[in-house]
Amino acid sequence: MQGRCRNKRKAISPIIATLTLVAVTLVAAVAVGGFIFGVFSSQTSTAQVSVTYAQIAVPQQAGTFVIQVGQEPQNYVGTIILVNSGTSSIGISGLSLTYGGSTYFASASSGTISAGGTQTIYITGLSSLPTSGQQFTGAVVLSNGAQVPFVGTFV
Repeated sequence: MQGRCRNKRKAISPIIATLTLVAVTLVAAVAVGGFIFGVFSSQTSTAQVSVTYAQIAVPQQAGTFVIQVGQEPQNYVGTIILVNSGTSSIGISGLSLTYGGSTYFASASSGTISAGGTQTIYITGLSSLPTSGQQFTGAVVLSNGAQVPFVGTFV
């Protein structure tokens, strides 16, 4: 009698077993691939800042390297225009400027670039007198430590 009971038991069909294994394999592959390639990562907001314009005129006299962010001062010798094409605002910490073999740094007391917006940095003074046609390089230092480089020629 026990032999008959064993013959009456049936397992799942080989077709259903194969389909189940294929389905489980596909789900596992999609899950692993999603995490590896970042498909399932959460969206983070980031700032993507670039310099679109950098012009500095040769001043009449040297003084202290000073910058002002945002509001246009009465007397300034240069402008740096920034664009943030990202989805997050970011602060401006300062500006470095290299010319004539020396590098100068000025801190920004305040200033942010809103998401999708522009911001202007005004240079109100230079530490040493450059010559017209002399090349300068620099970088805008952002609040997260990133540096946005730029290059230009004194006019």
